Amino acid sequence: MFYGFAVNYSKRRLAGIRPLVVAFGSQFFASIVLIPLALLSWPRHSVMPLTWLCVAALGMLCTGFAYVLFFRLVEHVGAAYAASVTFLIPLFGVAWGALFLDEKITPRIRDCGGGTEGAAAGSYGPLRQRNNALHGGARVGKSIKSPVAGALSTSCDTTAIA
Repeated sequence: MFYGFAVNYSKRRLAGIRPLVVAFGSQFFASIVLIPLALLSWPRHSVMPLTWLCVAALGMLCTGFAYVLFFRLVEHVGAAYAASVTFLIPLFGVAWGALFLDEKITPRIRDCGGGTEGAAAGSYGPLRQRNNALHGGARVGKSIKSPVAGALSTSCDTTAIA
């Protein structure tokens, strides 16, 4: 629910502001909002400096970089299209857990993941048709900008998308 609100709000109200500034602002104010909860759940023992360094690196490098890319997508391809990347989060979370932590992918996890990704793929069709109508239609073999490639200012060939 908050992804949907945030992505549409940023597209409407923050258009023209650089994605780096929007990403910084969203992370900064989220941190301020979470300070009271952090203080309430502060550990009783001291936290090692390496732990703080790892948390800071994850927050600034990984999440910060991802937010810059996300808001760049919002700027270039629109809110609805950019929000569709959130469907990939559970898929990659399960994949990384299985790959690096030896977690088991049960039939239920596989089926739920397939349902989520199927819903994402189904929702892509109407968005693609709307974008094609807005931009003169994309024909097979015509070079267009994909959502991710468009945000990164590179083009791709649609001959494999037919």
